[in-house]
Amino acid sequence: MQNLLPVFYKTVEAVCHDWNEHHSKSWGFNVEVGRKSIARSYFFVADLFVGNPSLPPNPGPFKLAAAFLVSGKRFFQFYFYPLQDSEALPSEDQDLWKTRFLLKSITVFLLQLKLNKTEKKLQKLWDTPSNHYRLDLLNLLRWCDFPVIPMSPATTTPIVDIMRLNRMVMALTLIIEACYYLCENEVTCDVKGHVHLHPEELDESVRADLYFDMPGYTKEQVKELLNLKKVNSK
Repeated sequence: MQNLLPVFYKTVEAVCHDWNEHHSKSWGFNVEVGRKSIARSYFFVADLFVGNPSLPPNPGPFKLAAAFLVSGKRFFQFYFYPLQDSEALPSEDQDLWKTRFLLKSITVFLLQLKLNKTEKKLQKLWDTPSNHYRLDLLNLLRWCDFPVIPMSPATTTPIVDIMRLNRMVMALTLIIEACYYLCENEVTCDVKGHVHLHPEELDESVRADLYFDMPGYTKEQVKELLNLKKVNSK
């Protein structure tokens, strides 16, 4: 697998920079992710595709994006800095925000990757096809606990359940890939646009899933983010 450590760094730093520049004042905090934790996430992904009979040694962009989500949720160390006159985020809210930033990362991550067959970079802005889909995908990410086998008296370090991990990566791969096929295309569907959301019925803690990043990315914005020379990070 090619060295994607720079892609991991650039993705996470671009998402944090965009938030701190355009959204932080509305929500009362800046965000940062430790560089060491990003590197740890990348090296875990690189090892995952070595000698794993269930996954290809040279994965395509969608499998890489899925592995990025799984390892990022496990390893990324987020730091939330309250702005002046704002309160610190409670730990339970921090967990919600982590998945929101991971969701935002998919778009930036994929735009840096190439298809194995053609060596051409992906062009479309990845997104979920509906708000219902976004809500369910965020909830799925929150339920996807990293599969670790409980330690026994004979073990001193946690052991990863590789079969469960492979299934998580494959399931998220299919979701990410299907969303990419749909994005920027007109979809003929008897359901899309006819299913109503009732935000007032959502739990207040997850209601922000619908609008925390409005308006969304534009291609010009992402290009600017990927051209950033330096972003301060731990």
